[in-house]
Amino acid sequence: MSNELQRTNEWYLARKGHISASQIAVLLGNHKEPMTEEEIAAARLKNPKSRVTTKDVPFSQGTFTYLDGKIAEYYMTDDAYLEYLEQFGYENRAMQWGTFWEDKAREEYCLATEHHVSDAPFIELKNYERIAGGSPDGIIDDENGIIEIKCPATPAIHLRHVLYEKPEDLKEDNLDYYAQCQYNMICVSAWKGVQYDFCDFISYDPRTTASKQLKILRIPADKEMQAELIIRTSLAKQYYQEQMKKIDNISTKILSYNE
Repeated sequence: MSNELQRTNEWYLARKGHISASQIAVLLGNHKEPMTEEEIAAARLKNPKSRVTTKDVPFSQGTFTYLDGKIAEYYMTDDAYLEYLEQFGYENRAMQWGTFWEDKAREEYCLATEHHVSDAPFIELKNYERIAGGSPDGIIDDENGIIEIKCPATPAIHLRHVLYEKPEDLKEDNLDYYAQCQYNMICVSAWKGVQYDFCDFISYDPRTTASKQLKILRIPADKEMQAELIIRTSLAKQYYQEQMKKIDNISTKILSYNE
């Protein structure tokens, strides 16, 4: 019951240069920026006691570093990109563990829920085809839902997942996973032309007592979070366009420089 549409060369190339759902939470980072004198004056006009001199601005420096890395991927040939992933792609033993047990987790989920789950490719987000997309771990055929599987290498992390009782528990404990579920719902909904209403978050650990090996938590579509993710994707698209325009137009040979 493996997902044959993922972790192939075609899948890696489809993701090249794209912000992926698994890392979408990086777009939610802000940084503090000094306000202009006009902005400070306007703030004090509203509240004479205001001492605010900075404002939250998307994105953080870490976000820009991530986006610059994705933009750089567009300027690599496909062969060079695959070789780059082979040489410098980071996959530690914990990630290898998760990949190894993912198929078994899907099988156990299907047995427990009696759902049939279809494989999913990398799905580019409509209107952001060159910018972003997602790869859900499966699409539920008999309901408008998707699945997201985690197989933690550390048993204690799985037990933390077991203790989740409501979607907010996942959001508070691991915003990356929560945002990933929401973004994959957005991508599949746009791709299918049908609203996908939930993501079943699955945690699996075969080393745990049999009754606690599989955790399923239904995460409904969070319209507020999804709207914010689209806004941030739009901002990222603007940054992509600005940076790529500069790169495309600059000369790679500067033979003289006059101030």
